Order: sequence, then C-alpha cells, then structure tokens
Amino acid sequence: MTQRIVILGAGFGGLELSTILSEQAADVAEVTLIDRSDAFVFGFSKLDVLFGRTTADRVRLPYAEFVKPGVRFVQDTITGIDPDTRRVTTTRGTYDADVLVVALGAAYDHAATPGLSVDDEFYSVAGAAGLRERVAGFRSGSAVSWRPVFIGTAFFRFSSLFASASGL
Repeated sequence: MTQRIVILGAGFGGLELSTILSEQAADVAEVTLIDRSDAFVFGFSKLDVLFGRTTADRVRLPYAEFVKPGVRFVQDTITGIDPDTRRVTTTRGTYDADVLVVALGAAYDHAATPGLSVDDEFYSVAGAAGLRERVAGFRSGSAVSWRPVFIGTAFFRFSSLFASASGL
C-alpha cells in the first residue's frame, strides 16, 4: 500500500528525508515536498553575499533543478496544519497525508531582541544583501572573536563579529 508522505519545509531536513524516500521507498511512498520558496540557499553562502563576494541570485539553487525523481515539489505558503487529520492547507489547496513531517526550520522574532531589526540580520539572503553596503562602509573599529559551538556531535568554529563602527 502506498503511503502519502507530505513534508513541510525544503531545508536540510526536508530535502534529506525526501531524498532518502526517493531512493529507498519510491515503490511505497508518494512524497510531496512543500516550501514557500522556489530555491534552496546553503547557509554559509549568505556570508559571501554579506561580504560582497557574490550576489544573492548566484547562491540560489532552484528546487526544480535537483529535487529527486518521485518527489513532487510544491511551491506554496502553508496557512494551516491539522495534526489530528494530517491535513495541510496552503494558499492554493489542501494536502492529506498518511505521514506528515513538519521541518519548517527557524524564524527570527526581531522584536524579542532589543536593538535587532530586519535590517540587522544575515540569516536570510535579503538580510545579508541588505547589510552588504553597511559592512562595506566600515572604516575602523571591528573585532572578530572565535569560540567553539557544539551542535549535536558536530564541532564548529563560530565567528561573531562585534563592530563598534557607527550604524551597525
């Protein structure tokens, strides 16, 4: 019996699961992957946009070019999730699932952090592109500190930029 699997979010989690299902369960899974964006952006590439090494358009990887066979990609905005009935509502329709996977990632609450606004973040490509001019205007007063960050079992070096230049 074919299972209808609906995956919400086409970030790392949603893409990885849809890839595994495409490769290992194509005969028993009907996979639908829904995301509001038409393209994936690898997180660290936003730093290249921020520091002017590339443009926002060059770091976008359109889902249509790499979503696996057997996975139906839907670009749409999710407006409701009913976990009891496993029904998802989007701006253009509804999707019923035997298995519903919610992998929507994170979103900033800019108002929760005093001094942070949508003009001060580089989590999004638009934010990184917006900060490019401000960072390019630095003339003095910056320091970089490195500290280890543990995420699961992986070890990363995390760079934080503390700028004393006015306006940032």
